[in-house]
Amino acid sequence: MLHLHFGAESYTPEHVLAAVRAAQQAGKPVVYTVHDLENPQLADQSGHVRMLDAIIPAVDVLVTLTPSARDEIAERWGREAVVISHPTLLETGAVTGRPRHGRRIGVHLRDLRPNIDAVGVVTTLVRAVAELRAAGGDVVGIVRLNESVRDEETARILEHLAGDGVEIVRAARLSDDDLAAALADLDACVLPYAHGTHSGWLELCYDLAVPVIGPRGGHFRDQHPSDYTRYDIGDPLSLAAAIEHATLPAWSAPGSTARIAEVAARAVDRAAQRVDVRAAHADLYRDLTTHRSAA
Repeated sequence: MLHLHFGAESYTPEHVLAAVRAAQQAGKPVVYTVHDLENPQLADQSGHVRMLDAIIPAVDVLVTLTPSARDEIAERWGREAVVISHPTLLETGAVTGRPRHGRRIGVHLRDLRPNIDAVGVVTTLVRAVAELRAAGGDVVGIVRLNESVRDEETARILEHLAGDGVEIVRAARLSDDDLAAALADLDACVLPYAHGTHSGWLELCYDLAVPVIGPRGGHFRDQHPSDYTRYDIGDPLSLAAAIEHATLPAWSAPGSTARIAEVAARAVDRAAQRVDVRAAHADLYRDLTTHRSAA
């Protein structure tokens, strides 16, 4: 059994297709989980599309994370994909944030990979926070990025974009525990993606009961629709409205009794989901190997 996930952009489509064919000729079925219909590591998607055009028709079974991505795969390639949702990313007990006055809206630009519109998102956030504060809202924006980034010129531009109520924090890459703690302190998290398909970041926010504000593109919303509010990069009014909407639930407030209860309830659900995800993969592998043996 060969199961492909991501990272194929390091190879040519011909190379990956040859590996798929070799596995199949050796009697090993091939599964491909389509995480990315748009590759977040690439600005130019043409090579990624060629990769998808090579792999998707060739493998034995396709898996993806959301029903809407399944529908796009069916429309573009005429193949049915099995939907298996992304499981929890937390291995230990979840943190629930510290109570604070006002609302803290965060965006993490990480190492400025190609799908992050850092300048567009931060400019939009600065103006959105200004709108909310002018209307009497107690709102602050926290923008984080790693000390080591792929685009130092953009990082320097960002240093000049902070406005009243928006702080730019540049520091070493956070450990998993420190990242969870930083996210848990937020009332909402803004995704800075110019393109993409699914988001592990969104999954972590869901585990921590931190509402997500994200772009209209991709299939992000289909991961957890009840926690997702859309906005448009470049439209501060849409982001201001999204912040107001996303922070309405009682559990959006860090450290609140409602947040603590919500995180605990999600931990139970996600533990059960992890069992289901493992079982779904085991069933898929069993069916494939049984079918291959019978053939």
